Amino acid sequence: MGALDLILDSIAGASTLSLRIVSIYFTQFLPLRPRFLPIIYNSFLCYAVAVILKYFTSQKLLRQTSRPIILLLGLYEPKHTIAFLWALFVNCLALFACIDFVYRPHIQNLGSDLSFSRVGYTTPDSTRIVLRAPNFTAVELSYRALQDLEIGQAPPQGQDGSTATFTFIVQETLPQNDFVTTFHLQWLQPNTTYTYHTNTSLSGTFTTPPHHLKQFSFISTSCLKPGYPYRPSTRPSPSPASHTSPPISNLPSQSRNSPSSSATSSTSTFPCVLVYASPSWTEELRSLPWVHVYDDHEFENDWAAGTTGLFDDAVEPFISYQADGNPPPVKPGKSWYIFSQSDIEFFVADTRVYRSDNSIPDGEEKTMLGPEQLSDMEEWLGKENGKWKVFVTSVPFTRNWRGEESVDSWAGYLFERGRILELMWKVENVVIISGDRHEHATTTFPSPFSNSTIIEFSTSPLSQFFQPFERTYKQIEQTDILLHYHPRGNSKFGIFTFDTRSEERRKWTMTFELVVDGVKMWEKVTRYGGGLGLR
Repeated sequence: MGALDLILDSIAGASTLSLRIVSIYFTQFLPLRPRFLPIIYNSFLCYAVAVILKYFTSQKLLRQTSRPIILLLGLYEPKHTIAFLWALFVNCLALFACIDFVYRPHIQNLGSDLSFSRVGYTTPDSTRIVLRAPNFTAVELSYRALQDLEIGQAPPQGQDGSTATFTFIVQETLPQNDFVTTFHLQWLQPNTTYTYHTNTSLSGTFTTPPHHLKQFSFISTSCLKPGYPYRPSTRPSPSPASHTSPPISNLPSQSRNSPSSSATSSTSTFPCVLVYASPSWTEELRSLPWVHVYDDHEFENDWAAGTTGLFDDAVEPFISYQADGNPPPVKPGKSWYIFSQSDIEFFVADTRVYRSDNSIPDGEEKTMLGPEQLSDMEEWLGKENGKWKVFVTSVPFTRNWRGEESVDSWAGYLFERGRILELMWKVENVVIISGDRHEHATTTFPSPFSNSTIIEFSTSPLSQFFQPFERTYKQIEQTDILLHYHPRGNSKFGIFTFDTRSEERRKWTMTFELVVDGVKMWEKVTRYGGGLGLR
């Protein structure tokens, strides 16, 4: 064998191993397109060039190479043509799988004609129905209370005393909103199941809660990539469909692949369409109330540019598909909102638009929430209303996630975090919910001045990768105490169950259950502060 043949075999073997290993890693473990697709494409190109050159330049009398080596390294050997063709087929299959993973939805124009409806924020007397109807210029929706004869419920009564009352609402669907519209249904009856129908063939059900709901559950998670991990036969997105109780979910991200710097509203819309086109978006999930908050991957990784640049184009799909179904904001034109569920009160923060640049030094001038939102949060924490307070932040509150990306979380805004923690320790009955890091960690923040302790549950992703080797969560300081850490799993979400049935607040409980890939992995029960903090 000549020196040229040896060089070409080395290139072909190295390219084959690179192509196959990186393709598996990309489609099954870490779908970071900018990082891995160039490696995959260049590996296949180098392999193809090496094989073609060897075909035209190699001598006819070559040394014997075993079939297993040919299959493993994809080497070209005239005497083992069948083995070489099988190796070539495997390499082509690896390349095709990556291309299919990335581009199939675009090539098939998947979801362009998608029609769907879902339930948004729901109170005892109102709800929001979000729907998409691309083939209609206007949607007519009618709804009525269901008659439950099994438990002897009387037929629904209209204002005139008649039964089976239907109410009709008509709204436009506009191309600039990607044909998505939201119906706000009001003056409903508490603790009642309703059915709705439209002229687009979309229909569904929703249930209003009672006025004083003393025990309820909801789920929390973040980060979703449709079709991950890659399966060539189907593209479902794992979802918590097996759990029927949650009335609310915090779902900050729809896709790991954020819009590029040249993003338009149409490119940002596409991931939203894919989510609702998923076969795992079942009738059961459509009937549950969902609320959302955005994070960086609606825009760009570690977004801290406020409302500049691509923000306007990228935020439009989020508003149409998600935000219009949320509770109303605290103030018109703002994105943070407050809502209550009986004895539980939520503050859902915007940790993206109002923040200072991640790279500037931490201090009094650096802010995550911005002055106005911070003032509203301090006012919310300061209200003595006897309710359990839940602070929802899209990025982790703990500083224990280390590394370069830690500046994107509250670890990069410790001055403002300390200011908030001081208020939380005074209030005591505060729970923090977050996501973003594709891992789960439960962290406590003990007060240095009292027995008060705040607890955070950070859980993600719903359907995304986790880092198989790198571990960045580390407890160093005594300000952030690790209670439980679970990094592995492509699908993670938390189930929160609040129980406030006791007349004695000290006996109120909140139970957190961690579910990983459909299996309950851990549980934590905490109690209302009552002056003693969470225990």
